[in-house]
Amino acid sequence: MLGIGFKVSDTSGASLRSSLGEFLRREYAGSDASDAALDQFAQLKTDVDLVRTPSAISRHVLLRYYAQLDKMAQRFPCDSDSGSGGISAASARAPLTLQFTWNDSFCPRKKSTQTGVSFEKAAVMFNAGALESQLGVQTDRSTADGLKTACRHFMRAAGAFSEVKDTLVERTLGARTPDMSAEGLGLLTLLMLAQAQACFYEKAIKDQMKDAIKAKLVHQALDYYVSALEFCRSSALVGAIDRSWGVHLQFQVHCMRAATQYWQGTASKAVALERGEGYGEEITRLVAADAECDEACKVATQNKLPSALLQSAQALQRVVREHLDAARKDNASVYLENVPKFSELPAVGKAAMVKPLGFSVEELEQELGGVDLFEQFVPKDLLHRADSVKQEINAILEQTAEKVSKTNEAAKEKLHAMGLPASIEAFEKTSDNGIPRTIWQRIQHVKVTSASAAMGPGGSRENPVGAFIQQQLQENQRMSDDAEKKLHAVESRLSQEEVEDNVCRQNYGEKKWARPMSSSLNQNFRADIDRYYRLVKEAKTSDNIVRDKLADNHEKLEALSRPKTSLDKELPELQQDNSSCKEEIAQVSSLLMRLGQLVEEKDQVLRDFRGSYDKFNALPVLLSGSKANGVSTDAALETEKQFFRDHFEGKIATICEEEQSLLNDLVEANNHFEAKKETDHVLHERQAFLQHLSDAVDVFEQLESHVKEGAKFYGELGARIEQLHQTVADHCSARELEKRELELNLTADEEMRQREAEDAALAQKMMNEMQIRNAATGPNASDEALARQLAGSTPQYYQSMQQQSAPPSYDYAQLQPQQQQQQSYAQYQQTQGAPQPSSFGNASATAPPPPYGSVFNQQQQQQPAYNYYQYPGQQQQTQYNPLFPRGPSGDSV
Repeated sequence: MLGIGFKVSDTSGASLRSSLGEFLRREYAGSDASDAALDQFAQLKTDVDLVRTPSAISRHVLLRYYAQLDKMAQRFPCDSDSGSGGISAASARAPLTLQFTWNDSFCPRKKSTQTGVSFEKAAVMFNAGALESQLGVQTDRSTADGLKTACRHFMRAAGAFSEVKDTLVERTLGARTPDMSAEGLGLLTLLMLAQAQACFYEKAIKDQMKDAIKAKLVHQALDYYVSALEFCRSSALVGAIDRSWGVHLQFQVHCMRAATQYWQGTASKAVALERGEGYGEEITRLVAADAECDEACKVATQNKLPSALLQSAQALQRVVREHLDAARKDNASVYLENVPKFSELPAVGKAAMVKPLGFSVEELEQELGGVDLFEQFVPKDLLHRADSVKQEINAILEQTAEKVSKTNEAAKEKLHAMGLPASIEAFEKTSDNGIPRTIWQRIQHVKVTSASAAMGPGGSRENPVGAFIQQQLQENQRMSDDAEKKLHAVESRLSQEEVEDNVCRQNYGEKKWARPMSSSLNQNFRADIDRYYRLVKEAKTSDNIVRDKLADNHEKLEALSRPKTSLDKELPELQQDNSSCKEEIAQVSSLLMRLGQLVEEKDQVLRDFRGSYDKFNALPVLLSGSKANGVSTDAALETEKQFFRDHFEGKIATICEEEQSLLNDLVEANNHFEAKKETDHVLHERQAFLQHLSDAVDVFEQLESHVKEGAKFYGELGARIEQLHQTVADHCSARELEKRELELNLTADEEMRQREAEDAALAQKMMNEMQIRNAATGPNASDEALARQLAGSTPQYYQSMQQQSAPPSYDYAQLQPQQQQQQSYAQYQQTQGAPQPSSFGNASATAPPPPYGSVFNQQQQQQPAYNYYQYPGQQQQTQYNPLFPRGPSGDSV
């Protein structure tokens, strides 16, 4: 069986990293995170290029890199074809231009260079298929488990080649090497399926299955081999791949045909023994099998295939001939039947047991290990669109929450107007004639919630319920004060930076102080500060409302702090039973219980809605939809929004309708109850006391809800203000560094201008004081003569610019140093008396070595070099010996 060779990458890692880094810096203002991602991506590419041996680690390296390429293609406009990247079609951004080069697997001399991630993905998936094929060849097929493993490897290889052929290579542009052509990939896919089917055939032999089943299995393998041979002989591959591929496939076709006829012949013998006729079919099929074995041996011998292949064909032929001789002898002596022609025999059936197995999305995600190198690099248009979708869903959430709040308040007001549930609980008589069980459970919940207020610092044991709310309000007040302090600090920092900028602008002037004004740069920061100030002010107003409500209901909350024994004693004792209106009480109680369930269902649906909203992220939908057109993306987003409408908004609307109907029934049932019950002053006082406790619990729940929402609001606002504080600090620090650098430059420029002015003034002064006289008779002649005597040189005179000679030409400038060198060298030889060096080339004996680029060097470069090793493909080697394939090899039929 054959293993496919790896494609070899000839891509420059440095240029790849540079192109990707330039794109990220341009589109996303590169940061340390982008540098880390680039380093990791470059390492992944390096690891892939080093894959040369089949192993589980090599598979992980290939698939991990492939998964990262897939993530990259989702986020960046990597391919020029809009069909392979919806982002590039929907965005006006410049595409990511990455150039990849891969050699041909069949003939490494051929290579293809294309721009696009799809080409890289196709090459990597090709190597994944090649790796699986090599793992299949290396697997020990002497056991049943080994055959299963090898078969799966070959099917995975077929799946990889099929993925490249049907999906990936269609997205590439440009010329394709033979291994990436439709014919080449079709050849490899069918070859892998044929070898996988051959594994099933070998397992059938080991398991001693029926001969008819073996014939069908091997006939299907023959069909795959024939189709692969047709691709191999196609015009696109003839001359492009080594002829040994066709030789091996032709050998396998003859062997599979022989095996098909052999097993079908033995199967027909068994049928003939049952029927008592049809013995001639076995002879005809064995004759055909023997002829195919002859052809297989001829192909193996003429093309010098491995001896193992020839021996396997000869072994099959020996078995065929033994059965053929026995069949002829039996027919001549016993059965005496006519031997039919081969064309008269029925066709042999087929049983396909294999199919291409591609790598699933789950497998690629597993190989990725949750690491997405480019997760932080999401296109801005997608971020804005995702935020827009989430804002739409948030609007649905807010509307739903407002509807739940209004319906709950409306239900409470209607119950309060009817005196429920106090009017029903007033008739409830407990064993201790105390507080009814329902209202006491609510009071107990309040006590447990506010217990920390009594034990904490500054707590109140007399009214821990009110103290609990008061503590929460104080904590909210502290957070609001901290928020204002931070905002004031941010505002002061910006004002200080603006003042410093204005001072420098006044000192240096608008022309010199050429940088943007701080007041214009800080407009967005000040807008955020004003908005946060407004939010804090609105939150403080809400806190004051809660504080006033707490003061107004102090007496009610104090009642919730009292123990049960005290409340039981204060509750008027029930003197009459409820037997006269027992049915009405039961009906009203049932409706109240159902109403409570509906309220709880609404709250639970709303909590689920908030949880789903917090987890919702539209980016995966947008990124996955980027491979398709914009219509499918819009449809997917609309489906997500419809999910929230149906599962949350719709459910709550249904519950509200049922709740409204239930309230109408409750009003009618309560009217019947009020008309039938017998009232007295004790029952009235009992009902009022219980209603007072129920109202107190409602007030506490409202206050607690308000202070919790306030604490959550201040926490989120504080985080945003802290982020703004850090951003402003970084901005001001950067502006301070810019100011210092600009001041240093301006100071240096001013000092340089002052020095230039001083130098110019000094030069002007010297020129004014200088008097040029005749060198021989001037007043300075004695000074000049003294200077010449000290210097020991000849007199020198100034010459005007008009008397100077023209600058020497390039040839003269090059010749003059050579003449000086020759004179200096000759003087050195005369003074030292040393022997002269040997001549260099055509130069004279006394000349020094000529300079670089002279005639001497040209002549020296033209001389043939010794000990020169010529690599394949140069003049000494007339024919290239490719690395892949080394001639297909096999180990069995």
